[in-house]
Amino acid sequence: MLSQIPTSLKLVVFDLDDTLLKRGIDTTIDIHVRDIIAYFREHGVKVSLASMNYFAAEELFRNKLLHMFDFVQMRKFDDECDTLTEKQLNMGNRKDYMFRRILKASNIPPKNSILFDDNLLHVWEARKMGMKAILVQNEKCIRWSDIIQGIHIFRAGKNRRKSCQF
Repeated sequence: MLSQIPTSLKLVVFDLDDTLLKRGIDTTIDIHVRDIIAYFREHGVKVSLASMNYFAAEELFRNKLLHMFDFVQMRKFDDECDTLTEKQLNMGNRKDYMFRRILKASNIPPKNSILFDDNLLHVWEARKMGMKAILVQNEKCIRWSDIIQGIHIFRAGKNRRKSCQF
C-alpha cells in the first residue's frame, strides 16, 4: 500500500535510461512506469526528467509520455549549446546543472524535491544540493518499492536508503 505523498513534496526528477526505460532493443516503457508518473501528477507533484540521453524527449514522445512531464532536461549536441560553458557542462558526466535548471524553472527549493536515478554520482550530486534521492537498481528499472522508499525517506527527512550502502 502506498503512503500518502507528503504535502512538502513538490517535484520529482527521474532519469530515463535504466531508471524509467531499460536500454536495449525494445525501448518501450513499462505500464507500471506510466502509472508511477501518473501517480505523482494526480497528487499535484511536478514531474521532470534529467537525462544524459540525447534523444530523451523523443523516447518520451514515442512512448506517449512527453505530455506528462513539466520539465525535460537532456544532454545537447555540441552545435545546440549556446555558450562555451554550456558546451563544457554538456560534455561531462554530471547532471547537477540539469537539476539546477529544473529547480529554477519550477521555482521549487531542493528540499522539496526527490530524484530517482540509477547512477550513484547523480544521486550524490542531488543529495549535495539538498534534494532527496533514491538509487534505482538499473537491472530492474524503477519499481513501486522505490517510490514507497522515496516517500518514506522524504517523510522522515532522511536522505539514505537502507539497502544502499556507500
